[in-house]
Amino acid sequence: MGKIVLLLGLALIGASALPAETTENGVTTYAEASNDQFPFMVSVQQLGGAPNSATACGGVLISLEHVLTTASCLNELREEGPLDPIAAGNIRVFAGDRNINNILDANRIRVAESFTVHPQYQGSPAYLNDIAIIKLTTPFVQTAVLKALGLPPHSESAQESATTCTLSGWVPAAVNTNLQPILKFATKTLLAQSECLIVPTTPAPSTTPEDTPPEGSQPEETPPGETPPEGSEPGDEQPVQTPQLFDEAATTTPTTICTEPSVDSTSGCAVLDGNPLVCDNQLVGILFHSNKCTANRNNEVFTRVAHYSPWIAEVTGIEVPSSSSTFKPAFAFVSIIALIQIVTSKFFI
Repeated sequence: MGKIVLLLGLALIGASALPAETTENGVTTYAEASNDQFPFMVSVQQLGGAPNSATACGGVLISLEHVLTTASCLNELREEGPLDPIAAGNIRVFAGDRNINNILDANRIRVAESFTVHPQYQGSPAYLNDIAIIKLTTPFVQTAVLKALGLPPHSESAQESATTCTLSGWVPAAVNTNLQPILKFATKTLLAQSECLIVPTTPAPSTTPEDTPPEGSQPEETPPGETPPEGSEPGDEQPVQTPQLFDEAATTTPTTICTEPSVDSTSGCAVLDGNPLVCDNQLVGILFHSNKCTANRNNEVFTRVAHYSPWIAEVTGIEVPSSSSTFKPAFAFVSIIALIQIVTSKFFI
């Protein structure tokens, strides 16, 4: 009997760790989140705008009165016009429900009192130190579906590659469309820093037998006034270059971290700045660069939160945990097994 209980306990632990989404042909598929799955998730919106507007950003509650998001979100929230910071009083924060359209309950809405952008933030094209803190006029009230995630311990070293994490957020189904109303999530894998660089990923069209020019024909010449790429011959196919969107410095320092891209026309794409990346129940990153629902395969790049924990603590007064106090999944797993064995031996032997 004791063995049966132990096996059931292990099965329940294993089942809770299984991801709900899949990956098809290298493309991440987003799944709908349950209402209490990401209680720290918030939507940063403009007052007067539609809750599902494409100008919204993601964010994460690091306390009941502080939201962590990107600085670029607070400078680029408007659909058109200059990229000046928007007034704090025009920012509202939605939390406590997976359906972004449920804004009538006052418990789910707070207005920003102020926000603090990192003093060394650089916008386009560098996007360095892309991080900001919003302070709310009134703290949220903690419930089962609304809780702060807290800060990670300070670290100057990037997490190990191949670590499995979760990215959550309200996402559009396609470029330039409004957000889907239900919160979604996907499992992501961290990339090594050497893989973080944004590089051209769209291959040139392949030459098929049907495309082969007739024997004896001349290759197509370069149009007048244009110079063929160095080292190429007339008629050579060249890869389609995807423009680099920011300086390489942004992806080669401990201030950022990367995952593989997400493009899925049926379930959404991680387009919103500020969406949180969580690994082993710890806040690891906030999204500041994605493919914006386009077909390119650029990596998704996040501001690495652990690098900024001391600055965040200075601004907010939130305590930064020590490295020794962080949650260790492997240790917790072994502890649970040991507890199950003790209980079963006590009552079933």
